[in-house]
Amino acid sequence: MLSSVLKLTFCGSILSFIFMTISCCKLYYFCRIQSLETALKSCQKELKDEKAKLEELKEHFKYNLKLINDRDVELQRYDALFLGNN
Repeated sequence: MLSSVLKLTFCGSILSFIFMTISCCKLYYFCRIQSLETALKSCQKELKDEKAKLEELKEHFKYNLKLINDRDVELQRYDALFLGNN
């Protein structure tokens, strides 16, 4: 009978240890998942912000390119007028 009690106690201790280990692993992975989700949200926000900056730069570039093209056309017109008068 004593050996039966010892076996049950030993099995209970093993099961308790296993349960505790599983609980610790679950807690660790839960915390890790939360940390990764937070990092992902931060990266997604940063990416969104950088895409917005890129679009703004593209618009500024297009505007400036149009100004330069318009200036070149105007200079060509003045060159034609000036050379035509000489």
